[in-house]
This record gives sequence, structure tokens and C-alpha cells, in this order.
Amino acid sequence: MNSSPSGRIFISAGDVSGDIHAAGLVSRALRLEPHVSWTGLGGDRMQRAGCRLLIDPDSNPVMGFRRVIARTPHYFKLLARVHHFLKQERPDLAVLVDYPGLNVRIASLAKGLGIPVLYFICPQLWAWAPWRVRRFARVIDRALVIFPFEEAYFSAHGVSTRYVGHPVCDCGASGDDHAAEPAASPDEKLLCLLPGSRRHEAEANLPIMLAAARAIRESDPDCVPVVAHQKKPIIHLAKEMAAKRDIPLRTVEGDMTRTARQARLCLVASGTATLEVAFTETPLIALYKVSPLAGRLSPLLLTVPWFCQVNLVAGAKIVPELLLTRDDPVELTALCRELWNDTQGRRKMEADLAALRRDHFNPGALDRAADEVLALARS
Repeated sequence: MNSSPSGRIFISAGDVSGDIHAAGLVSRALRLEPHVSWTGLGGDRMQRAGCRLLIDPDSNPVMGFRRVIARTPHYFKLLARVHHFLKQERPDLAVLVDYPGLNVRIASLAKGLGIPVLYFICPQLWAWAPWRVRRFARVIDRALVIFPFEEAYFSAHGVSTRYVGHPVCDCGASGDDHAAEPAASPDEKLLCLLPGSRRHEAEANLPIMLAAARAIRESDPDCVPVVAHQKKPIIHLAKEMAAKRDIPLRTVEGDMTRTARQARLCLVASGTATLEVAFTETPLIALYKVSPLAGRLSPLLLTVPWFCQVNLVAGAKIVPELLLTRDDPVELTALCRELWNDTQGRRKMEADLAALRRDHFNPGALDRAADEVLALARS
């Protein structure tokens, strides 16, 4: 932005979680610099926050190798649109939020045009296939990281890095702050199923989640399975799967955190949602369904002791985590029963989650990130 009263920033977020955090970043930055114009890729939250959208990539996600190949024409058309905008408009800064399958490539395009690049919520290169960090370091000018240990990691690889904290402490939810109706009455016992933000994740994770829900209901008829999600297609998918299995399922659109707070237990597809649930202090189990091949390769690619973000932040395994290759619910059901009932294991997790929130969840991440973004845009 140099020293002019107005400037231009490009921002890219490719999924629901990124859209939420990017919207919070734009909103806070506009309070500080209201004359800055924001243009980019994202969803309706970013638009409401004041960002002009080029296109909404969440309607055509390009996550995962096979999905990128399947959507090659769309992928390259999207990149061409972004490249044209960057070349013609020459924004003062490109801000990339999460979603590395697309955003690292956009970083390369911006870098090639001499546009400074800032990455917020960096890809977890320290977790698996760490050789990818070399390419990342070549195309990034500044990284704002959400885990304390990431600052030393990216700095050691030549990236100017600052730890700002996790935006879950500022957003407080992965959806809107309201629901069409309350998720539960005070005497109900909710089992909250959070199958993932993308359809292919939900298709993989819902069958075993529903199987575990059936088992809990057999031992406790007061159990009410509920799926909370921002996307209507995922809600419809969950209803269809539950109906085929004759499982009574409640659904809540757009209010995951409030539903999680009311729940007795949450089954969560591994990712940012695990931290959002941990912030509510509701006991949870992290799980993720992968192919048999991915399951066999994971010990070779993973470089951290846990894949659940809650455990990584805590530095200890306080939340059970399952990397599943089959829809066999035996292990998951056993964990569910342990945490559903008033056991020592449940009480310990509740204490651990309370300590995690007290010691590690510090508000202000989005304010700190906004300061960094505007400072780099001015330089």
C-alpha cells in the first residue's frame, strides 16, 4: 500500500474453515484501514466482511491429488483467472489462507510477478512429507503461524515467520452464530457427528460415525445423534445415510460450535474442527477414514506422533485419535462408551480440555494477523 490512504490486497481461501478465518481477518483489517480494497477467492462470509470475490472455489473444491486430476480444466481455469487478476491489478500483497493444494500454486504466481506473499495458517509441512517445505519457502515472504512450534520450524527453513495464535479463539465457531432451532433441550444427550467440511470426507467418515451412534443408542436410548454442518448438501447426505440405516438423526445447519457445546460427546473428522470442539471443552474423539494404501503409507509419511491438532497443541495425547481404513466400528464404539459414561477417562479428558483452553487458547490471533498483513502491504 506504500503510504497512500488506499491500497489493494488479494486474498485466497478455498474452503469453509478458510473462509471463516479469512473473513475475520478482512473484517479486522478494514477496521484499521477502511480504505483498503480486498479482492479474492472465498465464500459468502468473506463477501459479507467486505471482500470482492473473483469466484467461489468452495463450490468446486480441488483438494487431493485424484480430485485435482479429475478437475484439471477447472483447476487451470481458476489459476488463469487469478494470474490475470494479479498481472493486471498488481495488488500490494497476496494473502493466502490455508488450502495449500491451490494456494501454494497461487503463491508461486504472485512471487513470479514480484507481488509480496503472506501465508496465514500454513500447510502442516512438519507433519508429513516434509520435503515440500523447500518449495514453500521459495514462494513465501512472510508466514503467520497458528501453533507455537511452527515459528521455529518455518524460520529454520528461511521463512520470515511470526506466531500469532489460533483464530478459533476469536471466531468461536465454524459457522453462523444462530440456528433455526436449539440443537437440544436440557434433558437430551447429544452425540454430535462432525464428518468433515467436504463431501468426499463426509462420505468416508459418516458410515462409521453412524455405526457408532447406533451402538450407543442400543445401550442408551436417550442418545440423540446429530450432524451439525454449514453445507446443505452434507446435511442431505447425512439424512440419506441415516435413513438407509434406520438411525434417527437430527441435523443442525450452520451452528457447529453451539451444538458441540451442548453435546455429551463429539465424533470429529480430524482437522481444525477438533480444536473448535476442544475450545468448548466437550469430550471428543478424532477420526479420519483413509484408503488402505494411505493407511499403509501413513507411518512412512507422518513425522509427528499425533495427527489430531488438539494433541499437537497440548503436546500430549489427551484426545483419542483413529486413522481408519475400514468401516469396522468396534474400536470407535469402545471409545465412545468409555467417554459417554461418567468414567474416570471422561473426567480426565474434561480436566485436560479445561487446562488446554486456559493455557493455550489466547484470543487476539486475528488482530495480530491483521496488523502483520497491513504492515507488509505498506512496506
